[in-house]
Amino acid sequence: MSEETRDISGVGASAKAPLLRGKNHLFAIAIDRYLHQRPLFSCVRDSKDLIRILVSHYAFDISSVVTLFNEAATTKNILAQLDAYASTLPEEDSLVIYYAGHSVVRQGIGYWIPVDAEHFTEFLPLSSVRDFLEVMVARHVFIMVDACFAGRFFVDTRSASSLDYIEAHPSRYALTAGREERVLDGPVGGNSLFADSLKYHLVSARQAMGAVYLSDLVMRDVAEKVQGFQTPRHGELNVQGNRHGQFFF
Repeated sequence: MSEETRDISGVGASAKAPLLRGKNHLFAIAIDRYLHQRPLFSCVRDSKDLIRILVSHYAFDISSVVTLFNEAATTKNILAQLDAYASTLPEEDSLVIYYAGHSVVRQGIGYWIPVDAEHFTEFLPLSSVRDFLEVMVARHVFIMVDACFAGRFFVDTRSASSLDYIEAHPSRYALTAGREERVLDGPVGGNSLFADSLKYHLVSARQAMGAVYLSDLVMRDVAEKVQGFQTPRHGELNVQGNRHGQFFF
């Protein structure tokens, strides 16, 4: 959206300086072709569709998009990129992370499954991802996860009314395709229900789309279509740097 559309800095704050916005960054991780796990069908397509929409409709430049698809989505590469964001993103920038692939819960611990992982000792603990969020100084970090058992991301979370969120305050927010449950993959050549809903609402928006409102729309869409088989979840992450703000697309 245009800067004019997204600018809410003047509301009730005439004496304050305009909000300084930096760059929007997108880190997309998607795996269809696993070396040791069953294949998936729509993860890479979903990610590419999201990239296209964000670059063409919103303030995302293709130069600020990093992708790790299929064979590139190793634990080493994922952690290296998270470390790079933690080291380099300034406080006025924002980061959207999108993960589409397998995940699992074992002994109460949530994991993403990288492309080359075979044994659980090679999986990527969600706690490691959260650790990087703790040290990032970026204004907003919004994580979208289309994977089974993704709700384990919400260990020790807070919630608050969307009326309390404003763009100027930092946020750490997540939207997952399901809670602690399996979620549906998309058909060959199509999108998952989660990604399809994201696409629809991002494309059809006629004004700035906040992360909270978008997440609520997706949650309702998916829950209604599958009649309870999976229920998306969204909310704040209780990590350092969260100040109950909200990212706006």
